[in-house]
Amino acid sequence: MKRIIATLLAVMIVFSVFGAVTASAEIGYGNVDQKGGVTADDALMVLQATIRKIELDEFQENLAKVSGDSEVTVTDALLILQYAVGKITSFNLPALEVNDTILDNGAYTLDETADNSFVVDISNLNRNTVYVLSSRAGGTMTAEEVRLVASLQGLINRSFGMDAEHTTMLMLSNDQSDGFWLKQMRNGGITSNLKKSKQLVNMDDFYNTFKEQLKYCGMALWDPDVPATANVATTACGADGYLPVMEGGAVYEKMTALGAEVKLNLCDKFTGVEGTKIPDTNVMSSGSKKCDAYLWALEKYMDRCSANYVAYILDGLNVVPGSEYYKEDFATDVSTLNVDYIIARHAFAFDLNPNPDIKEIVCDDPDQPAGTDHATMIKIMEARYKRANGEIGQVLGFPPWWEKYTTYNPTGGEPRGRLAPNQIEWLYCQYSTSYNLAMEADAASPCAMSNGSLLYKYRTTLTEFKNNNAPTTEVTYDASKTYFTLYVGDYDSSAWMKKYVADFWRDGTSATVPLLWCFNPNLSQRIPVVWDYVYSHIGPNDYIAAGEGAGYTMPNNFSKNEETKAVRDYNEGWAKWIEYNQKYYDLFNIDITGFIIDKNRISNDVFTAYSEFSTVGAFHNDSSKRLVSSGDTIYAYLFNEIIFTDEEGANSNAEKVDFSNPNMIKVFKSMKSYDRSMNGFSAYRTICQSPIGIKRLIDAYIDYVAVNNEETYEYIDAYTYFDFVSKYATVTEIG
Repeated sequence: MKRIIATLLAVMIVFSVFGAVTASAEIGYGNVDQKGGVTADDALMVLQATIRKIELDEFQENLAKVSGDSEVTVTDALLILQYAVGKITSFNLPALEVNDTILDNGAYTLDETADNSFVVDISNLNRNTVYVLSSRAGGTMTAEEVRLVASLQGLINRSFGMDAEHTTMLMLSNDQSDGFWLKQMRNGGITSNLKKSKQLVNMDDFYNTFKEQLKYCGMALWDPDVPATANVATTACGADGYLPVMEGGAVYEKMTALGAEVKLNLCDKFTGVEGTKIPDTNVMSSGSKKCDAYLWALEKYMDRCSANYVAYILDGLNVVPGSEYYKEDFATDVSTLNVDYIIARHAFAFDLNPNPDIKEIVCDDPDQPAGTDHATMIKIMEARYKRANGEIGQVLGFPPWWEKYTTYNPTGGEPRGRLAPNQIEWLYCQYSTSYNLAMEADAASPCAMSNGSLLYKYRTTLTEFKNNNAPTTEVTYDASKTYFTLYVGDYDSSAWMKKYVADFWRDGTSATVPLLWCFNPNLSQRIPVVWDYVYSHIGPNDYIAAGEGAGYTMPNNFSKNEETKAVRDYNEGWAKWIEYNQKYYDLFNIDITGFIIDKNRISNDVFTAYSEFSTVGAFHNDSSKRLVSSGDTIYAYLFNEIIFTDEEGANSNAEKVDFSNPNMIKVFKSMKSYDRSMNGFSAYRTICQSPIGIKRLIDAYIDYVAVNNEETYEYIDAYTYFDFVSKYATVTEIG
């Protein structure tokens, strides 16, 4: 060994003195001295470190470990020398083995519809390590800081496992479920390679740790006078890797001090002057600075974004000091946490009022020509539709009704729109459905889900998703009884499913009554680890159904309408939606849909279409069709919704509710009134309630009816419910 070291040392000295091939000008593996690429000097440093003649710092050690070993060895020095003189062209770094899976969400294949050219260099970071930063580390992070961290997170995590150099991930811990899900990810599959964790104590630690990555990416500088540019910068980040940073803010000052360059400047770019062209385009101004920013992004980035995803996310308005929307501290309901996944999926990001009403004053852009927000949104949706050749895509996010565009104002001031929150939600859903987009609803409370770019990298090791498709206990029909069941939702949001599965499913649900869990299966794209956990811990009383289907839609709008008449015909929408749902229903062994919802009366076409994949039954919100059928599928109207209340009448945790209080009695009376219209078979909707609370509700309602009406009510599972309805109720067959 001494002879080998001596020989290497002599060779390295020669090359060091007389020069060597410079293999790369980038700071990366092998470039230990961080100068002029990989040379014999780097190999000499590594050799000297192995004989303890010099000491490498942590940064240098990571650059030196080119063999993939956990320690710096002579082998590393030899490989670096061979690379420097051109004898080898790459280092022998072991790639992570990507396991086969029945749930392939595309996390380990390049999205061919997007520009995949940018890849962040992380060679100085520890391999097989997850870096963890708490959103409350060193004090609560600002929304501006969250956007920066989450943006870099999206870039780092999407490259995880894609090649031998990317074995590291970044986690932004925001709630108690984050640690729980990381533990599950380490149990099997490719993410089990994340054996080590490195805790970042505060933002200064983040800046120091990721200094090279922050400089490598540079900044997309967005304009606080045009907050929409924050979303434009997010879109640019997904394509070019430029990190969104607000001009003049604290993050900008910090990034500048680190040496990060401005690579895209969106400041003072958009004037909104009608009759002029939007800069760098041949597109005429819309008359709105806000909308011009999105139209510019449409020209520059839509063709480089994914055709499979777009994102509706609150823009930068809440970050701008002096704005009525400004929040000094980062709050858990701020949707900025979602940007990591948006960037990981190369999604086009926007925030626009969907209301086309010419009387609407857009609260964050009051001087724009009437309907400009709406028209811009339609252009974005139509462009995505055409790029995808009409295939169903996912729209991530939700109209930010808790901040903008509705009669609701969190400050108690003047309304910020003409429509109520539910109306803006439905309107937006109608338009997104019209353009073959299924919503993954990052809705309020919580509207944000941390670590989507980490969680989507999980690959299940299950060989089958086995559901409970039949009752565990046979129930004999008794004509003297009234039967009822419950919908357990709403889980059409990854944030909600991630949080409440962690709360309610730890080591199984322990449900003592049959529960119809309504999880929209398109959520498996972002949180496959949660789906894996549910099916791994399913109990005898757990039945998995799809919520609204494989995504939140207004299914009437798959039919031809005024918005889409120029881009598709009637049959195309339904054919795509049926195909899209069928693959998810088959994969997850689902045959019940929890809640078909539409703003208008549900057409017979909807029921006919859903019968193709929801073969047992479905609940819905059209009171004009209480009990109907299409083929063998039963459709039942769902009472919407049971609100658990405390003595003050406010929403409360189910375990703490006194079901004898006057407010709850009012709910029971409403339920009983609804029963009379359902032929002795009723169903009720609950939202984010625990198995314990639901069991207490069932018992309390049965007792209430027995005491007050001298009737016998029995709670049954959904499969028994649909079976009994088909046999013993008056059901109208639709055409």
